[in-house]
Amino acid sequence: GGNNPRALQITDDGGYVAFGDSYVGAYQLASILKTDAAGDVEFLKVINDNGRAYDQHIQAGLQTADGGYVLAGYSSNGAPEGYLALLIKLDSAGNLEWSGKYNYPPDDHGAEAYCVTQTANGDYLIGGELINDINNNKVLTHGCWIAQINADGEEVWAQSHGHGYTVHYPMAMQETPQGDFVATGDFNGHPILAKFDALGNLIWNFVMDDYPGMGKALTLTPDGGCVVVCSAQSGNTTIVKIDHVFVPVP
Repeated sequence: GGNNPRALQITDDGGYVAFGDSYVGAYQLASILKTDAAGDVEFLKVINDNGRAYDQHIQAGLQTADGGYVLAGYSSNGAPEGYLALLIKLDSAGNLEWSGKYNYPPDDHGAEAYCVTQTANGDYLIGGELINDINNNKVLTHGCWIAQINADGEEVWAQSHGHGYTVHYPMAMQETPQGDFVATGDFNGHPILAKFDALGNLIWNFVMDDYPGMGKALTLTPDGGCVVVCSAQSGNTTIVKIDHVFVPVP
C-alpha cells in the first residue's frame, strides 16, 4: 500500500518518528514509523482504531511528555457524521491508548485538524478548519476552529473563529509559558501569527503582508519571540522572526 508521511520528529532517545497514513485494503489508515538513531526500524504500525469505518488523513504528530505519541488529522468520509477531526494517542511502543473524533455541533459543522501541540498540563491543542454541515458533503469551509482535548481524549473547549479577522487553516500552534498560545496559517494569501488566550479567545493578529503564502511551522524563541516558516505556491520559503510575542521566562 501507499504511505504518506506528514510529520517527522527526533525522539528523546535520539531516534526518529514519522507520522502519516497508509493505504491498506482500500482505506487510508493512520500509521507510525519509529527508528533508532541509525535509521533502523524499531516499529512500524498501522493504527486501525476505527474498524475501517472511515479514511484517516494524518496531518501532524509529536512525541508526548510521557514518551508516547499523538497523531492528528481528519476524515472526510466519517459517515454519518461527515468531516471529523481526529486525535489518536499511542504509548511509547506505538500501541493504541485512545482515539477521539471531533466536530463542532454548536454551528452544525464538521471539522478537520491540521496541527497538534501539547500543553504544559498534558492536554492537547488541535487546530484546523470547519467544513460543511455535519451530515452533508458540499465541501464548504466555515473558517478557523481550535479545540483543547484533555489527556483522556475528551474535549475541554472548542472555539470557532469563522471567517473573521484571524488565522485560517492553522498549520502549527505552540503554548507560551504564560499559558496562552500562538498559531500560524493563512490570512488572505499572506502568513499570519495569531495569539489566543488559554480558552481560545483571540488576543491579537500579526499579518505578514510583505510575503505571499501561509505559515506552515513555528517555534517560540527564548527571548520572547517566535520564528515562523512560511511557504508560497510559487515555491518560495520565507523565515520570519517576530519579537515580543510572549514574556520570556527569566
